[in-house]
Amino acid sequence: MKKIISLVLCFCIFSFNASFAIETILVDEFANNTLNKNLKIEKKTYEPIIDEFVIKTLNPSLKIKYSETSLIIDDFAANIKNYEPIYYDKNQTFDFEKFELLAIKIRPIKYHTTRKNILVGDEINFKLENDFQYKNQVYKKGDILTARVENINLNKAYGVPADMIIGDFKLPSKTKLEGEITLKGANRALWVHPLAYTTTMFFGLGVFVWTVRGGHAKLSPRRTYELKFEG
Repeated sequence: MKKIISLVLCFCIFSFNASFAIETILVDEFANNTLNKNLKIEKKTYEPIIDEFVIKTLNPSLKIKYSETSLIIDDFAANIKNYEPIYYDKNQTFDFEKFELLAIKIRPIKYHTTRKNILVGDEINFKLENDFQYKNQVYKKGDILTARVENINLNKAYGVPADMIIGDFKLPSKTKLEGEITLKGANRALWVHPLAYTTTMFFGLGVFVWTVRGGHAKLSPRRTYELKFEG
C-alpha cells in the first residue's frame, strides 16, 4: 500500500513539473483568417499645431521678457497715492473668546416636547425673568420674547435621545438676539449598550434591549433657561 501511494505522489509531482516545461503558443484563428497578411502598421510623424490666427494677429517681433527678480509687483497698488503696505506679524495670535456675551433669564409660557406634534419653524413664546437694558432700551420682567424651533432630531432606538434647537429670539421691539438654546433628552445609550451586550449571551435577550429609545427633549415652564447672545 505504501508503494502505491508513493508511486501516485511521484506521478503527481512529475505531471506538475511537466506542465510548466511545455510551452504553448496562443493562436488567434479569427485574426489569421480575416486580416490581410500584407497589413502593416504605419508610423505616424507628429507635427506641431500651427495657430494661423495667432500668426496673423500677433507681432512677430514679440518676445517674452523674463524678470530677474522673483517678486510680484502690483502696478495698480504702486500707483495709488499715499499707499502704505500693511504688515502682519505671523506670530500674532487672536483671542476669539473676547467677544462680549450677554445673558438673560427666560421661561417658556407653555410646555413643549418632541413627543408631541412640534415641527421645525413653530413659534414659541418666552417670558423675561429679569430686567435688562439692551441697545439703549430697557426691558422689564414679564416682557414676552418670541422664538422659533430651528432643528429637531427625534429619539431613536439604541437609547439615542432627541434634541431640539430653539433660536431666532426677538425682543418685544423686534430686535433680534443672536443666540440659541439646545435641549436634549435622556441619553439612555449609556446603559442600553452595556446591558444589551451582556444579555445577548443569554439566549439573545439583548435584541429586545436594543429597541429601547432615548428620551424626548422637553421645554418646561417650571424651569428657567439662560439665553446667551452677542452684545
